[in-house]
Amino acid sequence: MEQEQNESAPCLGTQQLGEVDGWLVPAQAVPTPRPRDLPPNLRYVDEADDVYLPLWSVNESARASSPHTRAPTPGPSAPRRPAPSVSRALSDSSVDYFALAEEAERTAEAIQPQQQPSPTASSDPDPYQLAAEAAGFDFMPEPEGGFPPVNFSHPFALYNGQTRARTAALEADSLGPNVLIQVAGEGYPQLHRLNHLMETLGGAVQAIAYTPCPLVSSPAAELSPTGARRTSPNTWVILNISQDAADRLIHGRVWISPAISFFAYGRPSQTQRYLFTLTGFRGARDYQVPIEEAVRRAFRTPAFVQSTTQLLRTNPDFQNVSIVVALHRILTSIAVRITPLGNGNLIASVDCDSPTRAYEEWRHWRDVAVTLSYETLWHGQGTPWRNPSCAVCHGADHPTHLCPFPRLPGWSRDSTDPHARTNCFLLPPLAHDTEGSMAPGAPDPSTANAQTNTNTRPYGNARGAPGSRANTGQRGNTNPRGNQSARGGANGRTPAPTRSGRRPNDDQPNKRTCREEDRFYD
Repeated sequence: MEQEQNESAPCLGTQQLGEVDGWLVPAQAVPTPRPRDLPPNLRYVDEADDVYLPLWSVNESARASSPHTRAPTPGPSAPRRPAPSVSRALSDSSVDYFALAEEAERTAEAIQPQQQPSPTASSDPDPYQLAAEAAGFDFMPEPEGGFPPVNFSHPFALYNGQTRARTAALEADSLGPNVLIQVAGEGYPQLHRLNHLMETLGGAVQAIAYTPCPLVSSPAAELSPTGARRTSPNTWVILNISQDAADRLIHGRVWISPAISFFAYGRPSQTQRYLFTLTGFRGARDYQVPIEEAVRRAFRTPAFVQSTTQLLRTNPDFQNVSIVVALHRILTSIAVRITPLGNGNLIASVDCDSPTRAYEEWRHWRDVAVTLSYETLWHGQGTPWRNPSCAVCHGADHPTHLCPFPRLPGWSRDSTDPHARTNCFLLPPLAHDTEGSMAPGAPDPSTANAQTNTNTRPYGNARGAPGSRANTGQRGNTNPRGNQSARGGANGRTPAPTRSGRRPNDDQPNKRTCREEDRFYD
């Protein structure tokens, strides 16, 4: 009996390499188990030294005969290479074959790791791109030279008309990343368009910034105690977005698509280069140099130089620079942009670097420049223009019909083009071009009434003089302020001024309201 036990004792030999599916795998000398002790799907290799390979591979004949297995899938043979030895100590009494099999699989993966599919090579389309294409957000690429700048009347013009609570919240840092939006061609949203604008703007933000659920806040107007709206703000706010999404929106700035076009801004700065726009100049040619000289001459007056010098002394940007050099830098940064209105009149927009960092100081410095005299010898005298609000870009340095954005290639094209952006803000053609001549196809103003064959005054032939009456049988002036006579006519009297010198309707100006402390601009 003892001899039989010695004969059945394990015979440990040197380590050998066995071939399994074309691979050279090290084989450890282990005790030869009996067939009934073998786990399923393990192959027993009967070689000279009775070496057992604990791998998760089965004999082809056993696999084919087993009802729970199927034939292996043939594959290309891998090159032969030595494999690292399996570091596992085996016991004479028991062997954990399943653990050995798992370790062998890890060794095989170390030899030839499985190739993971690349996410960039996936054929699945981007859901955000599909949503953007389905919603029609085909944004116009940036033209050569970039989009035109948008100049506001003052640095905080984006807060015009907003409630005090919203302005304070936007100036604080507790809201997280946010973006200020102005929709092209839209002022204070009307009630029947509010939901449509919110949904469209939210979809555009999702398509641009890959943000799933942005919070779109419409403009909030300041209300009187009776509930009447005092102001008409036009700035939207985008919240609940990441910093990367906000940076992408602000960096693009101008976003033009068939569905919606808007301008994205970050937190306003304290100062800006644009100062004001001068009007009152006239001329058809040779007006650039005289108008520029008038502006530079006004900026060299003692009042403006003294105001600029006081701000330069407290500006840390010019701490190590002499006052003369700093003043020279400010005066040489003046830029004058002259735009013909088409009827012989000219407007001149003035830009200049700020000598200070603070808004209050900048506003006072700008107000000093407003009070200066800008007189030329042959082209008239310029006076600061109460800035109009462009209905397209909401800028303050040009009227609506001179906005540069609708004249960009691709902003508005012919309706026959299937790729035309039909719902962008469109403008009627100009009656006069920039040179002062008539635009092609524009009717002559002197013959406009003759072409339409309509009377400019539907009631009466002419407005009566103050105190006069219309002829018998004519309806006359039907203005509600006029007193209708018994004969059917109306007198031409106008309401008399009050004691304060103001007429009854003068206290309801139809113009945009800005910051209270901004004295020059409304």
